[in-house]
Amino acid sequence: MLSPNKPAISNLSVPRFRTAEFSPPQIAVLFAALILLISIPIWTHPLPPLSDYVNHLARMHVIATLAKNPQLGTEFKLLLKDSPNFIGVAKGEDKLRLKVNEIIAAAKASGELNKLCLKWLGRPIGDLPG
Repeated sequence: MLSPNKPAISNLSVPRFRTAEFSPPQIAVLFAALILLISIPIWTHPLPPLSDYVNHLARMHVIATLAKNPQLGTEFKLLLKDSPNFIGVAKGEDKLRLKVNEIIAAAKASGELNKLCLKWLGRPIGDLPG
């Protein structure tokens, strides 16, 4: 007869399995690994999707309200022929400044600079500072 305190089969050893409890450092490492895995598309995309969001909203606002406000469709242009143009050289760069002046003087003497001004600005070169 079986006794209530003894198992029926005592010769077989029952394998003991470890429970699936994780320690706090293991949980932290798993959390960090999952976050890195989830964020792969963000890191591999050349531009984050929200980087141009403000410009997108402004463009959509202009398109939506263009019929009500035609001034939004105004195209502004800068007239180059009335704008002064300069070449800047850092202080102490005398060799570079002299070379730039030499190139400009040669282009003016050959008439190439005047041709470029007539082509792009619609007027002759005029007087250059000395």
